Amino acid sequence: MVNGILTGEGDTKRAMFQVSYLFVFVLGLGLNGFWLEILCGNIMAKAITFLWGLSVTNCLKLQFDSKLKEAKSI
Repeated sequence: MVNGILTGEGDTKRAMFQVSYLFVFVLGLGLNGFWLEILCGNIMAKAITFLWGLSVTNCLKLQFDSKLKEAKSI
């Protein structure tokens, strides 16, 4: 799930360039800013994917529990 989060997305390059520009030139971090941007981007992407996965599994669990209660009441 985590490995394919941005697979095939073409417009990620533009967003990455903007954040890289901020870290490298505006904040004056140079090449370290570029690597920091990659690190921060990966951490945020993994966190968002993890939270999305939790949300989906909780929703599926609720649906399963409701179907199980219906089946037991029959």
